[in-house]
Amino acid sequence: MKLMIQITLMAMVTTLPVPGYKAAFAAGKSSSRADSESLSEQMQQLSGGSTTEKFYVVQPRRSGNSGVFDISIGGGYNTNSDVNIRSAERMARINYHATNSLFLSIAGSQVHNQFSLSAKKRMEEDGVYPNVGFVKSRADFSIGYNLIYGKARVTKDAMFYFDQYICLGAGIINQTNTKEEVKTPAGVADIGASFWFGRAVSMAIGAKAYRFKETRLESEGIANHVVAYANLGVLLGGAG
Repeated sequence: MKLMIQITLMAMVTTLPVPGYKAAFAAGKSSSRADSESLSEQMQQLSGGSTTEKFYVVQPRRSGNSGVFDISIGGGYNTNSDVNIRSAERMARINYHATNSLFLSIAGSQVHNQFSLSAKKRMEEDGVYPNVGFVKSRADFSIGYNLIYGKARVTKDAMFYFDQYICLGAGIINQTNTKEEVKTPAGVADIGASFWFGRAVSMAIGAKAYRFKETRLESEGIANHVVAYANLGVLLGGAG
């Protein structure tokens, strides 16, 4: 009997409710939730109201090329001339940028030719003069379009801009076969890139192709000349 009373009392003690326990637990849980919500609100305020929003910056091209003249000089090398000839040229070019994308181009070049070593050797040993024609000068007019615009940073405070362009047009080829001099129309295609340094200096590199009827010493035929070139220029006009 005494043992049963002790067991009953122990059971009663383990099941007695503790005053304020649930209230304290609920209060602690509510405080933790409030602290979490407060921290979340602070983070949203610091990030502009959202922790997942992405920001994009669209930067237009610099003040623009519309109304700008680009005058340049440079040189080129004919990468597809007759095997008996080595051909290089000095050139000048004027571009007028009607808009940021569209421009008009007038170009001219003076061509300097010389025989290749193999052609000189045949002339010395066999007395055979190559059946070739020589381009003396070129002039062309074309319409160009800027396909891609971009910029690249050189240092923290310095960058340059560039346009990748294509041009199509027509020209005149002044050529000779050592017996006569003729002028021949030509189709012209040009692809390259212009680099802009501030508002004063430009540089262009590219390749210009000419397709025309070539007059050789003993025959005629279609020629395709591809001139790789590099020009350095100055900008005139525009908004500045």
